[in-house]
Amino acid sequence: CHSAYADSQRLQAVKTFADNVLDKAGDKYHGATPSPLLASGVDPRTGKQMEWIFSRWPHRRVI
Repeated sequence: CHSAYADSQRLQAVKTFADNVLDKAGDKYHGATPSPLLASGVDPRTGKQMEWIFSRWPHRRVI
């Protein structure tokens, strides 16, 4: 049995998380018409998109 206050707090936490994801991992290249794409990884310390290094690819390819 959940209280309305607890439900409200949970919903606010979800909204805050979603806003942070869109702010930190959202499309930063299309200005007023962003695409629905999100970065595949964001460094939580800096907020910058992470670079993935694949050691099995030639020359340790970074994407």
